[in-house]
Amino acid sequence: MVIDECSTGVMVEWREPIRQDVARITRRTRWAFGWSQRELARRAGVTQTEISRIERALSDSLEAIDRVAATLGCRWSLIGPHGNGRVDHRDHAHARCSAYVRHHLERHGFIVEQEVEIGTGPSRGWVDVMAFHPVARFLHVGEIKTELRDVGSVQRQVAWYEREVWAVARARGWRPRVSASGLYLLMTEANDASIRLNRAILEQAFPMRAGDLAEVLRDPTAIAERPQRALALIDPLSRRLEWLRRSSIDGRRTEAPYRDYADFMTRLRSRHARASVRGRSRRM
Repeated sequence: MVIDECSTGVMVEWREPIRQDVARITRRTRWAFGWSQRELARRAGVTQTEISRIERALSDSLEAIDRVAATLGCRWSLIGPHGNGRVDHRDHAHARCSAYVRHHLERHGFIVEQEVEIGTGPSRGWVDVMAFHPVARFLHVGEIKTELRDVGSVQRQVAWYEREVWAVARARGWRPRVSASGLYLLMTEANDASIRLNRAILEQAFPMRAGDLAEVLRDPTAIAERPQRALALIDPLSRRLEWLRRSSIDGRRTEAPYRDYADFMTRLRSRHARASVRGRSRRM
């Protein structure tokens, strides 16, 4: 098991996402061993109060956390400051999806920024899309995933973004009155299957769907109350006006245009190759 961190003796900023990860791993591993907090405290040589603080993400004691991690059989690993899924952000499919979302948000009158940096040090992250509608004073956070692998991780990531983006928006001179987040998934059969598999948690975590989100983005000035998080599928190679697509569990009857990420990339490369050939032909 791996817990994000550096070795003892290195100054570390224990920001909220890291605290929560340590708390979750400690609690789940203790339960798996069948130990009470008192038993773990005895084995680790710390107080039960400290175990409680660690599991509630309140502890700042690296020494105590290190003892508990060792007792549970966890190991530390160093994760560079450019982590947090940053590799995905350089992906061509991800970039295409991000540009697609930006294009449509701008058509609805939003000011859009991509790859917006939040946090500092080890807790640095990048919001895929941050958009502001100046008339409605509506702030929208877009998280884009080409593959839905870990729903819990997505939930934590979006929650972190939601806490951080208000200060980032104000620093840009924006004055939002309300905000909402959207999870945009590449429209593949694989993602449809993942949505079906995680249906219960997704319906709870992202209760709004494509139609609801489309209505909100089309006219954010008509929002009477704070919208909830939304989930929608997108096809960045499509030119349909209806750009936010439903998942199969939301009543879509047609098949997704791509089997999975690999299939989408094959289609994308094929399109680029055809465009390159046409461009050379025109120049001749």
